[in-house]
Amino acid sequence: MIIDVNKLKLYDEYGEKIDNGYRVVYFFENHYRIGSFASDIKTFMYDFVDEPEPWNDDVEIPKFISKDDLLNRYLTTRPKIIGVAIYKMNGTLVLKKERKS
Repeated sequence: MIIDVNKLKLYDEYGEKIDNGYRVVYFFENHYRIGSFASDIKTFMYDFVDEPEPWNDDVEIPKFISKDDLLNRYLTTRPKIIGVAIYKMNGTLVLKKERKS
């Protein structure tokens, strides 16, 4: 499936394009969905915090182990997706993982 790189783009509150950072992309049977943004890959671990925002200082953020572990967490916690990937904001694929049949 081909990703439209323009859909990865984000803009800050002043209308400036955000060039640095990463996006998660979820793959389904016939489409994909752009997920969260993070300035660094470890920050995606906030997607796995068990309590709703706003978070206080006591919030327990799961420990980042590896990019592969991160993608496995997405596959485990989102049963409807068939694959997940991390892309740089410029459209460069960092890592993609598909659910095993």
